[in-house]
Amino acid sequence: MIIEDKYYINLESIKIGNKLLNIDSEMLRRKSDYNGGMVLDSGSTYSFIPQVALDQFEGETIKIIDLLLVRNSSIKYRKYTKLCYNGVLTRDLTGFPTVQFQFQGDATMELTDENIFQQTYDGTFCLAILPSETLGTSVSLLGNLMQQHFYIAYDLRDKKLSFQRMDCNTVDDYIHDEL
Repeated sequence: MIIEDKYYINLESIKIGNKLLNIDSEMLRRKSDYNGGMVLDSGSTYSFIPQVALDQFEGETIKIIDLLLVRNSSIKYRKYTKLCYNGVLTRDLTGFPTVQFQFQGDATMELTDENIFQQTYDGTFCLAILPSETLGTSVSLLGNLMQQHFYIAYDLRDKKLSFQRMDCNTVDDYIHDEL
C-alpha cells in the first residue's frame, strides 16, 4: 500500500535457515494509526526492524557466527553497537544460512549473506540490520542492501509488490557490452 508516497509492506515472519524467529507478527504490521509496517527504502543502505525483533535475529546470528569468528564491538550507529565480526565477508563467512523474510500474501524474500551483512572496513563486516528505534520510529525499513540482486515490481493498481532474485553478472555484462 502507498501512504504519503511510501511503499508499505507487512512483514509477517523471519527465518534464519530452518529457525523461525519468535517474533509477534502484529509488531511488524502497519497499524490503523499509521505506526508500524515496513517501508521499501532504496535510499537507505541499512534495514531497520524493531529492537525486540532485532534481538532475536542477532541472537540466532551470534549462535552461528561466534563459533567461527571473533566479534568486534567497536562499531556504532547512532550510539547503537552494531553486531560486527573481524574478517572478510566473502572469505570468512561461509555457510551462513539463507534468511527468509515472509511478507503478507505469501511472498518470501530469500536473502543471502550479501544482503544481510556489509563489509565495513578491510577486516570487519557487520550485520546491516539495525533497530528502527535508532531512527525514532516504529516503522521498519527494507534498505537497499537487502534489495540488492532482486527485480522489484510495484503493482500500484492491485497494491501488490513482487520480487525475484536476479543475476547481477548478466546485467553487468550487458552494461559493459553497451559501453
